[in-house]
Amino acid sequence: MQTRSKSVYVIEGDTNDVKKLYELMNELKNRREPLVKNTFGTTFLGCLLAALGYEWYSVDCQGAWYNLERKGNTLRFTVETILSPRPVVFDLVCRKFPSLTNYYRAENPATVLFETNDSEGKYFPEKYRVELFTLQDEFMMEYFVELPTVFEWLGKVLGQPVETEEQVNELVAQWQKESRYAYCYIDKFKIVNRGGTNAVCPAAKTYEYQFGEEKIVVTEYEVRLFYPEEHRLTEQEIERFAAYHTAKCKYYRKSDCWLTPELVRRLLDEEHLMKAGESDSFMLQLYFLWHVKIRKEPENLAPFKYALEACCLDNIQTFSRRYITLEKALLHCLNGFNENAAIRNRYQSLQEYFHKQEHDIR
Repeated sequence: MQTRSKSVYVIEGDTNDVKKLYELMNELKNRREPLVKNTFGTTFLGCLLAALGYEWYSVDCQGAWYNLERKGNTLRFTVETILSPRPVVFDLVCRKFPSLTNYYRAENPATVLFETNDSEGKYFPEKYRVELFTLQDEFMMEYFVELPTVFEWLGKVLGQPVETEEQVNELVAQWQKESRYAYCYIDKFKIVNRGGTNAVCPAAKTYEYQFGEEKIVVTEYEVRLFYPEEHRLTEQEIERFAAYHTAKCKYYRKSDCWLTPELVRRLLDEEHLMKAGESDSFMLQLYFLWHVKIRKEPENLAPFKYALEACCLDNIQTFSRRYITLEKALLHCLNGFNENAAIRNRYQSLQEYFHKQEHDIR
């Protein structure tokens, strides 16, 4: 299931700077075509970074903004991103406008992520979020500043006074004996990057790698942003594998070759020219963004003729398989690497893929 993090932002500062940023974001939104190619549309976060002169492909910015409005010296909007918020994007945006500071509140109930950088409660004073589904099939969701008001509200909903989370859980357990769909969640927002941010990324050690004719440099800060916090990377682990992998993903993001019907046809037409050890690479947008390399295998690995290596550019996932034919390798990509027999593939053959693509164009 696709899960998205929703973040509400308030950016405050000098009225002129707020106006400039507002006009830029509106201009990008109203374009007929996105500033940079993507699957999110004209409000893709990468478009904003590119417009401000950043190498957007080096930043994890998979998401888009909407509901943009300007109120005096503040700019307000909502951002949807894959799985988790991307606060680094608007830290970079605010660096271009020294007077601006950004505040946000992010939530993704599916991953139990609730956080804000508004430690003073200037724009987001609520510290608690309560969500419940009652025996009467009624969905409720409210925000609260203090815990006592949470229990006061829940007491009215539950029909009897409660003073602790344990008492709430006991009552909900009774509900669940009558309906397995009933629930009640009390979540507290975690404070991160206190006080709003307009911060230059902290000084950090840099790592440099050569990919072809290009040198890619990543900082320790970039590496730790790319790897989930639970990895708790040591400096030795960063040097041994994490920095290289982060740099490789940064390099792959520069590619502008995408898996399209035209590329599929070209690969099939030129298959007889490919020699053992040679490969073709392309970008593939699924739920996440992937870089895929398909390599011709030597004859001693028969019946397998092709190897696929896929690297996710939004997180640290990798994927590899071998295939008997090039057609099977390409079809697996087009079906999102699906290997679940209970989920029907979108395309049963490349012919079906070509037919649907031609029909969509018409």
